[in-house]
Amino acid sequence: MNAYIALFITLILFSTIEVAVKLLGNVIDPILLASLRFFVAGLIMLPFCKIDFKKFRKREILGIFFCAAVGIAGCFIPYHKGVFLMPASSAALIFCLNPIFAVIAARVLVHEKFSQKIFIGLFLGIFGVYISTIGFTLPDFSDYSLGSLLLLISAITFGIYTAASKKLIAKYSSLTITALVFTLGGIMMLPFVQNWTIPTDARSMSIIAYLVFVATVVGYLCFFYALKRVSVAAGSSLFFLKPIIAAIFSFIILRENLTPLFFAGMVICLLSLFIILRKKN
Repeated sequence: MNAYIALFITLILFSTIEVAVKLLGNVIDPILLASLRFFVAGLIMLPFCKIDFKKFRKREILGIFFCAAVGIAGCFIPYHKGVFLMPASSAALIFCLNPIFAVIAARVLVHEKFSQKIFIGLFLGIFGVYISTIGFTLPDFSDYSLGSLLLLISAITFGIYTAASKKLIAKYSSLTITALVFTLGGIMMLPFVQNWTIPTDARSMSIIAYLVFVATVVGYLCFFYALKRVSVAAGSSLFFLKPIIAAIFSFIILRENLTPLFFAGMVICLLSLFIILRKKN
């Protein structure tokens, strides 16, 4: 499968997460939902992995624990708590900042070099997302400032996770690393669960099943399959389209309004992707 086809599948699936969480509502503890997403997904992947721990160096084992602690527990605890506090489109806007942090982390952790055009493309993508969701005014997240802070933390930690996992999946299979990190990360989130009640109605269970098996298992396997074959900048830059696709889903499913500025921002985001991916190719 082509790496960019895998990224496109990832983009579509990731763009549905905020909408699915909003549809689910407050019927489940957000940390329990996050733990279920990654622990169950990790368990599903493990039987398909050929893991020989004797081949892992001590530093690589520490790297797996680091990715689980920072990239899963450190990212998706604030992410799921923040999404419940904000509109789906606003949550997607803040989380899409993660490519900036991924590029910075990749420069430090895996010594990836990026040209000036890559940075121009990244910041142009951020500007396009801002225009499509906020317009030309200053953002006002006063009503849900806690949610904004939580989503910003998740964007930073996911960016670090993207870069940190690059070296691991370059040596081992993306399936193996993803399965180990997800399982450990899901376990690490369990101590923070406050309410262990799981809804049993068909609607809630179907949404949870979608988040676990489709958005998480399929989405992340495609993401790390692609990340093994492209640079961190190219892989993470697809997140610039995530808020736009999420907003479209929000319009169709949640009846959130779209403005002309939304389409202007979408054009800017597509231009940023053209600059980044054309330079990489």
